[in-house]
Amino acid sequence: MSIREVERRSQGKVSDATIVRILSGKQKPTCDTCIGIADGLGEPRWLVLEIAGILESPPSIKLTVDEIEWLRVFGSLSAESQADIIKYAKMKKVMESRIKYRTKEVP
Repeated sequence: MSIREVERRSQGKVSDATIVRILSGKQKPTCDTCIGIADGLGEPRWLVLEIAGILESPPSIKLTVDEIEWLRVFGSLSAESQADIIKYAKMKKVMESRIKYRTKEVP
């Protein structure tokens, strides 16, 4: 997606020039700018605010890049698909714990 497209999708909340200055390190993003960028990208506002260092995640909720991507993809799925993935993950957890139990060395 181009910078101009992000500007257009933000509906006037952020300009392409501002985005360029932020990306080049010449300007620090403000809270309002982050919200405009998030809206322009179609990403959660909290995510862009966190990446910009404006919003801090609680220590117990620090996410890796892969986890953030997982949440983004998971959130874009239908409720039915999300339910299927949750069932699969729970089943996978049970299977892994059984394998771990079977391979555990007994003193």
